[in-house]
Amino acid sequence: MAALILCLGLSACLYRGRPEVAPLPDLTGQWRGAVDDSVSGGGALTLDLFKLEDEDGAAGVGGTWRISFGPTVREGDVAYTRGAESGLSLELASDARCAYDLEASVKRDQMKGTYLTRFCTPYALGTFELEKQP
Repeated sequence: MAALILCLGLSACLYRGRPEVAPLPDLTGQWRGAVDDSVSGGGALTLDLFKLEDEDGAAGVGGTWRISFGPTVREGDVAYTRGAESGLSLELASDARCAYDLEASVKRDQMKGTYLTRFCTPYALGTFELEKQP
């Protein structure tokens, strides 16, 4: 009997359940900053984000984006967002069939992370650091 109680006690101590994901800060507003791209070099990225809610009340983020490398500009819609244990994932889609997948960490008014392109020729990856604008 004592062994059963000890076993149940240890099981309760060892079980931690599903890890909680910290809520993301308010992402609405404009974010601007620099990118360093493996193909195009240095550039600028702007995200204009707003809050979305579906019919079940689940919140997400939508918006528009613009990335420029000198005279070359790509822009489009924020097509998908999700929170993750490590931060935030954004999919940036455009009419030019070139999409960017961003993985970011957000601390207060700073967003930084990495990205890679899909459907772009040539394929590229890079880093970015953005600041939320007042």
